[in-house]
Amino acid sequence: MKYFAAVLSLLLSCFTVIHGDQLKAVVAIVNHGDTIPSKFYPNDPYQDPEIWQKPLGQLSNLGEQQSFAVGQWFLKRYILKNPFISLQYNASQIYTYAEDRDESLMSAECIMAGFLPPVADEIWNRKLPWRPTPVHNAPLFLDYSIGRGVGCPRFEQEAIKVIHGRYYRTHNKEEKNLLQYLTAETGKKFTNIGQIPALYNILQVEQNHNLTLPQWTESVFPELLGKIVLEDSILRTKNPELATLSIGPLFFQIAKQFQDVIDNSPKVGVSLGDIRKFRLFVANSSLIYDTLHALKVPSVGVVPFSATLIFELWEAPEGTNYVKLIYRNSPALHAAAKTLKIGGCKAVKCPYPTFNSTINNFAVNFTQWENLCNRPVATTAVNEVLPAQPTNVTA
Repeated sequence: MKYFAAVLSLLLSCFTVIHGDQLKAVVAIVNHGDTIPSKFYPNDPYQDPEIWQKPLGQLSNLGEQQSFAVGQWFLKRYILKNPFISLQYNASQIYTYAEDRDESLMSAECIMAGFLPPVADEIWNRKLPWRPTPVHNAPLFLDYSIGRGVGCPRFEQEAIKVIHGRYYRTHNKEEKNLLQYLTAETGKKFTNIGQIPALYNILQVEQNHNLTLPQWTESVFPELLGKIVLEDSILRTKNPELATLSIGPLFFQIAKQFQDVIDNSPKVGVSLGDIRKFRLFVANSSLIYDTLHALKVPSVGVVPFSATLIFELWEAPEGTNYVKLIYRNSPALHAAAKTLKIGGCKAVKCPYPTFNSTINNFAVNFTQWENLCNRPVATTAVNEVLPAQPTNVTA
């Protein structure tokens, strides 16, 4: 009940209508929260499951807190300070979609718990300040929305070409000494930089949980390994075809949502069920990396747990529309939000026609994506043939 009181107090103190530019639509992409590793490197001193508070591979208590805090920030920004959506849950206003992995689904649930706590007649249990909200998903091999190439043979073929191409050969050669060092210290053979993001995440999680990292990590973590994580993150968008196959369906949804909102305003959120004012996607960091790389946004550094990337569609008083791209690298309620400049735009307020043209360079609907993929009825999952993606599982 203390939480209810805090929400209502904040509502009374912050509830103001912002005059001038009007927020019309939002798409938020959130990295899942801190996750307990599911695998460890052979010499890892913290492999014993008894060390961890939850089963291996699951969202940790810290991850739940981080995701909940993201939701509280959404509550503050999009309801309390600027009444963009209603305080009471309205299914015609918001749509939540999560990657079909436990950590993403659980993070989405925690985000929504912080974003839309029950109020008034929504309170069904006064000892439990929570109300259920739907979180949608699809099996990974059928996830056209944010699957990022999973189950797409064409993506796998092109990605393997990049892995064996000049970019990776050059970086693997440049990092030969580092790969040898990691092999000697971890007990696992490192042959390419694509294996490093998984190790980085393991060390990051252990540090997040106040575990003392081995001395050998001092010379490589986080700076040097973080640099390699960023070099590897370019894989999925290394060329326009890869970017389209990875991020094209998501970009199509963003472009369609924004155009639908412009075409149907002010009915959105009232009577047009499939056109939502707010769409939330929860997955792992690669969804944010791919989005930023495809839009040629300057580097934001390593994407941490619960990082948030937000597209906001605004309408100026004279009737023109523009898009702002906002990034938060911390879930803390008072953490600063940084406005990013999209490639091709002269300012952070990107004119809608320019934004629409940029995002449509890659946007493909689900039928187009299937045709580009040359997708058969059954196919090998991309994670079975590619180096480790930025998850907490070693390759």
